[in-house]
Amino acid sequence: MTGAQQDNHPQDNHPFAADDLETAYLGIGVSRNLSVLDKNVATALLILSERRGSASGSACKLAEGFGITEERVYASLRRLEARGLIKVIYEPDIAALIAQGDDFRANRERLGDDEES
Repeated sequence: MTGAQQDNHPQDNHPFAADDLETAYLGIGVSRNLSVLDKNVATALLILSERRGSASGSACKLAEGFGITEERVYASLRRLEARGLIKVIYEPDIAALIAQGDDFRANRERLGDDEES
């Protein structure tokens, strides 16, 4: 094999076949059982997951992209999950949890300093 043939292009490693994606897009688009918001969220998740087979992101980013509130995105995700169309997996944001602990330690130290005065 030549060097060009050995190169693995990440864009060629799709977990979905092009026909499967097109069928899914069309199925979402013509579904009468989904609201417009649910169709948009489902399509966005499908597009995001096209490369890796799963979509990681935040409701905040989706909400920002659609120009709506996070609560509406969360409601849509719950409806899609209830229908079995998506599986939502919550993972901790380690950086946010560490920041929370740092805030706690800083406040505890500040309160300790106030008691000494």
